Amino acid sequence: MGGESMNRTVNGSDDQARFQTASVHQVLPSSMHGGLVCLCGKELPKHRDATEHIIDAYDKARRQDALDRAWHPMTRTVAGSVYYQDDYVTLYHGDCLQATEWLAADVLVTDPPYGIGYDSGWTDHDAIANDATTVTRDRALAAWSGAAAVFASWRCQPYGEPHPMPLVWDKGDVVGMGDLSWPWRPSYELVWIYGSGWAGKRGPAVLRHRVLPGNFTIRRHPTEKPVAILVDLLGHAPPGTVSDPFAGSGSTLVAAKLLGRQAIGVEIDERYCEVAAGRLSQDVLVES
Repeated sequence: MGGESMNRTVNGSDDQARFQTASVHQVLPSSMHGGLVCLCGKELPKHRDATEHIIDAYDKARRQDALDRAWHPMTRTVAGSVYYQDDYVTLYHGDCLQATEWLAADVLVTDPPYGIGYDSGWTDHDAIANDATTVTRDRALAAWSGAAAVFASWRCQPYGEPHPMPLVWDKGDVVGMGDLSWPWRPSYELVWIYGSGWAGKRGPAVLRHRVLPGNFTIRRHPTEKPVAILVDLLGHAPPGTVSDPFAGSGSTLVAAKLLGRQAIGVEIDERYCEVAAGRLSQDVLVES
């Protein structure tokens, strides 16, 4: 995958024509394309602040899970090959320690195996691959150099030397079982931030993106993250191509595409490659 294709913008006539039929006008951040352009190809008024358009994408991101989706998954492929590709996203099926194309990106936003042997007890999903220890997480992060946002559990130590203050994802009051003898439920997760280039409007380090427990909602992946929190993180991330070597059901890739950013993902489990491909192949993305 060459640099030319990875840095393609939507300013060309082909892309303008392709998105003119979109019923939802998504917006590309100025950091990617020099000016604000909606996906129908029209330049947006210059007096509107870029933050408003990130908020527009964020609002769209909150709605998609209410929709029933149908998709046509790609033909099954051998591990390590391209499973899905469009103008913005390339998804590889394979082990991220072997399929290393994701290392060519500019910023990493990922939800790796926490090393806690996660089992919700409420869903019929199989165990998460490589979640018995943090070895796979640590090897992948050791190969990465640059800005990164990495989801984590309070139960395990972060890899390396992130910023000393993690972000806290507040998942709401109805999730998290934990130790039933303890009067507080673990209704949060951490996001460790690495590297420089993070910017944007200054706000609280507690990111409130509520989710329902697994027994009250349909999850495509046992630890699926809301697209809204990924849009939130990417709104503060350095510019350039986004990488997710533990793509799961594709939430990071969907968020990147919503913001008009190039993205590279790798997922070891073909079932979740199929789910991610289905989400990404929708003609009009509106995700939550």
